[in-house]
Amino acid sequence: METALDLAGLRILVTGANSGVGRGVAEALALRGPRVEMLCRNEERGRRAQEEIHRVSGRENTWLTLCDLGDMDSVRRAADEILARGECVDLLVNNAGLLSRSHRLSPQGHEWTLAVNHLGPFLLTQLLLP
Repeated sequence: METALDLAGLRILVTGANSGVGRGVAEALALRGPRVEMLCRNEERGRRAQEEIHRVSGRENTWLTLCDLGDMDSVRRAADEILARGECVDLLVNNAGLLSRSHRLSPQGHEWTLAVNHLGPFLLTQLLLP
């Protein structure tokens, strides 16, 4: 990755950034210098991941935004919060996803897996577009 581009000055959002691939992406990006916004469902887990990324990267260029992609009201609140900062979003990494083995409905009545894996990311993307 030594030939990786310098991403300083960019604003990049990563969903599901507190664990797994999303956390790895957020950490790798943080090392390259952009402002990384970690969209996480759970504040405690998000804060722990954020602190670890700061420790590993030696930078404090990550921000935490709470967002439950299965709840369209939460997606709207997160998008409003992001847009209220008035800064351009340069890249959105729609990483968060799940596989539910039980039937569960979102607050809006959608099947949970469909809501988290498809409807939430689609809505977030549409709300963040100029």
